[in-house]
Amino acid sequence: MSIRTAEQLSDRLSSDLAWRKKELSEIKSSIEARNVSDQRHKLLVRSGVCILYAHWEGFVKLAANSYVEYVRLKKLTYRELATNFLALAMKERLKEAKDTNKPSLYIPVCDFFISELDRRCILPKDPISTASNLSSEIFKEITDILGIDFSVYSTKSVLTHMEHQCQ
Repeated sequence: MSIRTAEQLSDRLSSDLAWRKKELSEIKSSIEARNVSDQRHKLLVRSGVCILYAHWEGFVKLAANSYVEYVRLKKLTYRELATNFLALAMKERLKEAKDTNKPSLYIPVCDFFISELDRRCILPKDPISTASNLSSEIFKEITDILGIDFSVYSTKSVLTHMEHQCQ
């Protein structure tokens, strides 16, 4: 389903979040059950943590890619894009130029910024990757790409970083 309106975006996120919450609720109920052995309880807690992380990573990736799809289908021009989305749109062009030692490959990039800003933008499909490890660093990169202020989450990233060092 294409995401062309804010309502469709909200519906996609709500529906995805609903099944994730349901599954986590069922796991929580299993963990809280009194009729299991200590060994099984510990197993359920460890499993629950893994599933919670998988849902966190999966939802962040789905939500981020859904938002990019919403922006992509708005058919904006490059000039109308916020700089974070312009950077996302230009990423491949800049990468091609950077990967060589030929300054001449930057000419088309410069031409783009001079003459093509009023063309309809082309954003990549599903550009957000969690690299199967949604670390604080990767989460910050995702928030930057989406134009979301990371400072709201920065205190949590310090805790996560400390937790990884303790393991």
